[in-house]
Amino acid sequence: MKFVLKMMAVSFLVLSFTMVLSPAYACAEEAKEVVMQQANINTDSAETLAKVNGIDAVTAKLIVDYRNAHGPFEAVENLTKVKGISSETLETIKANITVK
Repeated sequence: MKFVLKMMAVSFLVLSFTMVLSPAYACAEEAKEVVMQQANINTDSAETLAKVNGIDAVTAKLIVDYRNAHGPFEAVENLTKVKGISSETLETIKANITVK
């Protein structure tokens, strides 16, 4: 009988933690899924660029540094001139960036 009560208590605790943590995890996943308008690689800050799926904070800073050193990008495809941005990365982020 004690074993059954212990198992019920453990099950209750596991279920409680699952119910408490699930919404937080779901919110974190939803935040990643938020679709933002296209980021402008010629005017947006590194913080804004880092919100684009496929661009991390380091890459965003490299984009801004390159832009500051060489002037505005004439085309999205010119991002491959930035260290760390391959043609594969460009294909991943292309739909979410602009040079307007």
